[in-house]
Amino acid sequence: MRETTVQILEAGQRRALRVRDFRRLWAGASVSLLGTQVTVLALPTVFVLSIHGGPLEVSLVNAIQYAAMLLGLGWAGRVADRLDPRTIMVGCDSVRATALVAILVMSTLARPQGWAVLLVAAVIGAASAFNDTAVAVVVPRALVADLRIYGNTLYAQSQYVAFSLGPPLAGLLVGLFGGGRAVAIDAGSYVVSAFFASRLSRAVTGGEGRSNSAPAGSSRASAARMVWGTKALRSVALASATGNLGHQMVQGVYLLFLYRSYGLSPELVGLGFGVGGVAGIFGARSAGPLARRLGNGWALMLATVSGGGSWLLLFVPGVPHVVVVGLAATLISFCMPLFGVVQATLRQAVTPAERQGAAAAGVGFISLCTVPVGFLLGGLLAQGAGLTTTLITGAGVAMLSGLWCLPLVRESSTTTPKTHGVSDLPVPAPAID
Repeated sequence: MRETTVQILEAGQRRALRVRDFRRLWAGASVSLLGTQVTVLALPTVFVLSIHGGPLEVSLVNAIQYAAMLLGLGWAGRVADRLDPRTIMVGCDSVRATALVAILVMSTLARPQGWAVLLVAAVIGAASAFNDTAVAVVVPRALVADLRIYGNTLYAQSQYVAFSLGPPLAGLLVGLFGGGRAVAIDAGSYVVSAFFASRLSRAVTGGEGRSNSAPAGSSRASAARMVWGTKALRSVALASATGNLGHQMVQGVYLLFLYRSYGLSPELVGLGFGVGGVAGIFGARSAGPLARRLGNGWALMLATVSGGGSWLLLFVPGVPHVVVVGLAATLISFCMPLFGVVQATLRQAVTPAERQGAAAAGVGFISLCTVPVGFLLGGLLAQGAGLTTTLITGAGVAMLSGLWCLPLVRESSTTTPKTHGVSDLPVPAPAID
């Protein structure tokens, strides 16, 4: 009897979870992702409700966090390819937990200061750059080529389970205790993540692919050149960069729009985000089947154009505000993991094992270059032209990102990320139990 698409997906995910190191990495990340969603809502809310910041100040929180992440990515590829990823992940989780505890302490003793919130945002951004690059090195070491699409799907599903549960939880916690105290949940999640990272074996953190000196291509400039010289990596990096520019123009002032233009409470904002987040699970699970059916290029284009257009749903007339917030979150939550799973698996397939950190950092560096610009442009445009104009402009820019996927559309309409590129790279034998 022929297996259905769902049966194939479920079987592949079970095989990936039988790999002990990947299971530990995934478990720690899943807990951390849930806590992070609390901070995503809580930290800007501190500026809106406690410090009474305007559009530019609120955008500055996100801009500084991503600027620090961008700077961190300049060194993260070199460090992740050279050092033990386990040490990097444990260290980054510890730093992020400490920074959030500092906000908790300030919120308990007095009103948080604007400079302190911005400093914590910068610390979290820089530490996340090193942590995420280390994770990108471990996944292809832990999983053989045919399992990576399923591992990436599991990771993306965890992200969107967090997107579903995190915002309602954050809204409730912010409503009850304030944004500063709500970040304690995220601090605890980083402690759990550090524990699981410390349990990874040397097969993925100290085995093949490591050398005493950084491999060629690990520096910031060389990593970017490597990405630029590889058509698949260049296409996804430019699509991500353009999409990030548009999306962050919106995201930088989005909470301000919901709180002040629509008059929603933190609880309703969290509910709207959470309802839409459920769609991310289906987006992640659809990535493999859609890439096989449409091809990589069309799957990526579908994700970018539809994801950008999701913001326009906010202006559908005659629909309650909390409903359109949920609809927009549903569409964008479906599209983002679809793009993420396909591009991550494609990157892992076309990149040699010893350069995974450089490739991840290079793509991330190019992708995130536009994020601080997007946040700042959104804040400036909102102050000069209004929030509605900013949201519509950002949506249009994000939709244009699909044009960068055209080379992949022309290249192939049938290749799946599961088999695209090199599949016989040396991979350490995974520990299965």
